Amino acid sequence: EVNRSEVTVSKLFIRRKGKKKNRFHSKGAEKENSEEEEGGESHDDEDESALQLSDTSNNGIMIPDCLKARNDTVPVSFFQKLAKPYINLGFPKMGTSSLFKYFKCGGLVSSHFYCNKNTTCAKCKESCSRCAQNSVESGLPPLSQCGKYDVYTQLDDGGYFPQIELLEEFVHGYPNATFFLTFRNMEKWYSSISNWPVNRSPKLAEQFKRMDITGSPPNEGESNPKEFSDWYCKHVKKVRKLVAQNPSRTLVEVDIEDPGTGQWLEDMFGIGESCWSVRNANAKINQNQNEGKRSKRKARTEQHDRKRDRKKID
Repeated sequence: EVNRSEVTVSKLFIRRKGKKKNRFHSKGAEKENSEEEEGGESHDDEDESALQLSDTSNNGIMIPDCLKARNDTVPVSFFQKLAKPYINLGFPKMGTSSLFKYFKCGGLVSSHFYCNKNTTCAKCKESCSRCAQNSVESGLPPLSQCGKYDVYTQLDDGGYFPQIELLEEFVHGYPNATFFLTFRNMEKWYSSISNWPVNRSPKLAEQFKRMDITGSPPNEGESNPKEFSDWYCKHVKKVRKLVAQNPSRTLVEVDIEDPGTGQWLEDMFGIGESCWSVRNANAKINQNQNEGKRSKRKARTEQHDRKRDRKKID
């Protein structure tokens, strides 16, 4: 029996196919930018208000709405009833590995960076970005040729971003899907993409500017956190707008640095809080941060000891 809605969707993709720009697809990007734990810019008038300020961080810096996860996008009555597939539309180094491990820990069939894995051939893997592009070029919804997964946690390969280039196809092609956006401190994200991969170049920040990715910072001058924050801000606003226009879709926004995220995810998906943790962190950066914290603690201890010694002398 033919599903009428599937025929309609398929025709929609065929009509759009000729309008889509065929983005550059880098095999090198697939190899270098996988975080796997196992084996045209929008010209909406909303861009002008992309950095409308709404809240402050711990150090007093204002945080725009578009860079802050909303915790009220899913009614409590929907908790533990959200429809699959779960599709992350966020960017790399923003908790993709953490989501992958969380849902895998909960028993869901999950993909991260690679789709269509062949269990009998370790090298027979295809990036989710490639199969998504191939699916749309065949007149099908983006994940049609990407294997059967409950969760897709990283769609891009660092060079081609289906969550940007094929965003409308994802939203219209999966009318009952649960979409995700992940958030973190943007200074930390910029530091992460500026130092990943650890032992290879180019780093992600540089690569994003070189590649033909819609809305990415121009490949000129020195990179800075603001231009990458603006890029993600515009993406978030576009995702929110599209999902809001299609009420059957659900958008889950996850702050990966919030200490309450594990419990919140448990409430929403019924998977234990113990399954949640920040994964695939840059060990070099974390080591430097930890050393800095240890130095501060040592300085405070020495200062305390000096005060104590002075009191004894007095």
